[in-house]
Amino acid sequence: MTEIILHNGATMQPGDVVLTVDLHPVVVAAGSVPSFRDLAVGSKGADVRQLQQLLKDLGRFAGTPDGSFNAATAAAVRGWQESNGEASTGAVGQGDIVYVRSLPARGKIASDISVGSTLTGGDPAVEVLGTAPVFSLSVDEAQTRFLALGTEVDITAPDGKTTWKATVGGQEPSDSGTVKVALAPHPGETICNTTCNQVDTSTAASLPARVITTPTVTGLTVPTSAVSSSGVKTWLTLTSGRKVFVKVLATADGVSAVRGATSGTRVLLNGDR
Repeated sequence: MTEIILHNGATMQPGDVVLTVDLHPVVVAAGSVPSFRDLAVGSKGADVRQLQQLLKDLGRFAGTPDGSFNAATAAAVRGWQESNGEASTGAVGQGDIVYVRSLPARGKIASDISVGSTLTGGDPAVEVLGTAPVFSLSVDEAQTRFLALGTEVDITAPDGKTTWKATVGGQEPSDSGTVKVALAPHPGETICNTTCNQVDTSTAASLPARVITTPTVTGLTVPTSAVSSSGVKTWLTLTSGRKVFVKVLATADGVSAVRGATSGTRVLLNGDR
């Protein structure tokens, strides 16, 4: 093998080049019959039907896949070969196509194959991965009180630059005495979205994660003792005696972040009134 094209976890489509052998592209296609022979005019069988379906998916073959390699099939093959920059022979070699059960699918090059490996037609060169990685946290019992349903979790992707957004989706005890916290995506998304190819789902992996127990807020900070509330409205009392109604965004360590007041405003503490 001369080059690996398929990245671990990338989504494969019919006709995608996954690797090269002797600098010639090897493509992936859908089918249950592995490539076991060369195909040319006169060949018949289920493997020919798979080839014809690939050519049809690529817009090269207008006929009905019937398993008979005829002149129309050869013409479609020649056009496909030319589009790939290959010699237009009208025949398909045993090692030109790798078949997997269905496409599109996430995949990776087989673990025992690397650049320099010797490949022959029919070798299992591609492994199909699950549709998307499953994410979870492993925590002790005491930590679960910070992980209510819907709590935001930021996951650092393997590239160290991308942040994946998730939420707590549930908890269940594990055999090891810890608690497994299932992570869920935001509605209409997957946790890793278009960058799932960074994860190899054939093995378990550990990634850094940050649980956001208190969301970051931006606002004016005032002593909490300066904040008054009637249960319906919340306000600050200015040194002039005038009330300024505010919204409290967050409170911690005797300080409150509020919205509605102007920076530099002098306010009274509750004990000064």
